Amino acid sequence: MCGTDTGSSLPSGGDRHRIITGRKAEVVNVRARELGISEVHQGRWKDRGLRDHSREVRLRDDETAFIGDDIVDVGIFKRVGLAVTVADCDPAVKPFADMATKAAGGGVLSAR
Repeated sequence: MCGTDTGSSLPSGGDRHRIITGRKAEVVNVRARELGISEVHQGRWKDRGLRDHSREVRLRDDETAFIGDDIVDVGIFKRVGLAVTVADCDPAVKPFADMATKAAGGGVLSAR
C-alpha cells in the first residue's frame, strides 16, 4: 500500500484487489477492512502471491499493477504492466518503477 490519497476505499474492482506482504501485522488487516479488501495474504512471498492472484482472476502479469518499495520487488516490477513505488522507497528501486507517488508509503494510491 502506498499513497497520494488517504481515502477510505479503493475504486471498485471486485475480487481483484489484494494485499500480499511478506510481513505479518494486524494493522494490515485493519487497513484492508477500511479499504474493503477482503483478501490479505501476510507472511507470503509476493512473487508467488502475484502469480496465484493473476491465475485466479485470469489476468496476465502485464495486465496487473503492483506497488512495491524494496529491491526484492524489482523482479515483479519487470513483469507487471504498471510498477509503482513510493517516495521513500529504496533508491535502487526507482529506475525500475513506471511511476512513484509523491507521498511516502503507508497510505492509499488513488486511481483518480
